[in-house]
Amino acid sequence: MGVGGDDGLRCDSECVVRGLVIQNFHGIGIRLGAPGKSHVSGNFIGTDSTGTKPRPNTFGIWIVRGSDDNVIGGAGAQFRNVISVTLTQA
Repeated sequence: MGVGGDDGLRCDSECVVRGLVIQNFHGIGIRLGAPGKSHVSGNFIGTDSTGTKPRPNTFGIWIVRGSDDNVIGGAGAQFRNVISVTLTQA
């Protein structure tokens, strides 16, 4: 997913986001809303598919409304997310 819209992926219900490349958005890479219980793992967010070249979104993962039931990443290497964001100076 990519190419410069506002947000990359928006999830306002329980969802599983796994194994995606989400890059070059001017907003949020992944935006999670209520009710929580979403799982985000094994993604390249703001990088190329190798995880070595930056292709940043403005924000990586944003939890807007939700609960502590969201799971971001995991213990095994296959569940880890690689995240790169745009850094700006105020």
